[in-house]
Order: sequence, then structure tokens, then C-alpha cells
Amino acid sequence: MEDPSANGLRLGSDDMRRTCVVDGCDRTSRSSRAELCEGHYYQQRRGRPLTPLRPHIEGTTCAIDGCDKTRRGKFCSMHEARLKRHGDPSTVIAPSERAMPSGPDHPNWIDEPDYFVWHQRLRKIKGSASIHRCTRCDGPAQHWAYVGDAQGPLAYETNPDAYAPMCHPCHKAFDTERRDWKVQQPARRGAHWLDRGIEMYESGRSCAQIGAEVGKNPTSVWRLLVKNGVKMRPRR
Repeated sequence: MEDPSANGLRLGSDDMRRTCVVDGCDRTSRSSRAELCEGHYYQQRRGRPLTPLRPHIEGTTCAIDGCDKTRRGKFCSMHEARLKRHGDPSTVIAPSERAMPSGPDHPNWIDEPDYFVWHQRLRKIKGSASIHRCTRCDGPAQHWAYVGDAQGPLAYETNPDAYAPMCHPCHKAFDTERRDWKVQQPARRGAHWLDRGIEMYESGRSCAQIGAEVGKNPTSVWRLLVKNGVKMRPRR
């Protein structure tokens, strides 16, 4: 290489740069002493094989025809994302196909929802309670109150017709009335064995013996007998 200083020229380091030594790469080396261009230097530094780099693209817009968005590399951010997601920057998925299914088709759908989840579904089915009038005072409603009579293992039902719109004061009063009524009707839960239990107790059987006979806890037997007005014997 001819010494530039022989002709009285002093060249800067940028003028002394060479072409990258990787086959097929025509990029300029990082500096006058470097053998690799910027892209291949970082490939080598990160322990990656020296592979061909993306070609420089003329202009500043996306390489997809008809897209005038500013490019990031070869494509704009949208087409770059499509390339990573689908392998083809031209892939377009309709919103109807892209949307997550709702209702029973949703992958996280629960057949037996808890109370909170059911109220969310109830609002989807019947709307917010605030758009209705209270069924007790005809004022603006605030809550969906459960007015059914659950007989299953849950204390509520997943039936939209078992709920009525109520304002907060009426909802609170309704729940209090329901709770007091249940306390006054203890035989509802033991009607199938209560009469038999009373007869057994009055004949001298203990609560433990009655419980073993009917499959109930002795304490539950004792409480139910007391609530039904049975005169209890002193405990020994």
C-alpha cells in the first residue's frame, strides 16, 4: 500500500479504513486497525457465527410496497412484528379471528364459578343493577340481590332469574330478614331426622348416640334440639 504521506497528504483514520474481511461483506471496518465491520464485530463479540448481515436499504421507509412508515431495519415496527410472529411480514389476521373467544368458548371458562365471578357474568347478562329500579322501594338500584332459595352445596344459584335489583338499604334489610328467618326455622336443615331425634332424646338417648344414629355431629344435634324448644337434660 502506498504511503499517503509520500505525496504530502495526511489522512484521517476514517480514510484508512478497510473493507470487512468476511466473505461477501462490503461494509467498512470499524477502524483503521480493525478487520471487521460493526455488525460482524458484535457477532463475534457475542460468540455468534459470522453470518451475512442484512443489506443496507435505500431510503427511510418500510420495504413493503405501499407502506410509507419509517423503517426499523428492513421493515417498519408493524411489519417487523408480523415477521417475528408469523414468519411473513405480509400476513394479516382479521380482528374477528384474532379476538379471544368469550363465554363458554373461552379457555378459562369455569362451569361452577364462585360468587364474585358469577356476579360478573350476571352483569354481562342483565346489565348493571344501576340501570334498573329497586324492586322493593322503586328507587335507583345499586346491587343485584340474591332472592332465590339455594338447595345445593352453594349458598347461591347461577340462575339469572334468582337475582333482583335493589338499592343498598333494601338489599341490607332483605339479607337481614332472610338471615333472621333462617334462624327461626332451624328444622329446614334437619326435617328428615328431627322428629326422630326428638323422640330418641326424650326416650333417654344422648346427643352423641343420636348423632351416631343419624350421621350428625353431637353438637349440631344439641343445637338443633335447643332451637326447636326441646327441654334439655343437665349435662353430666
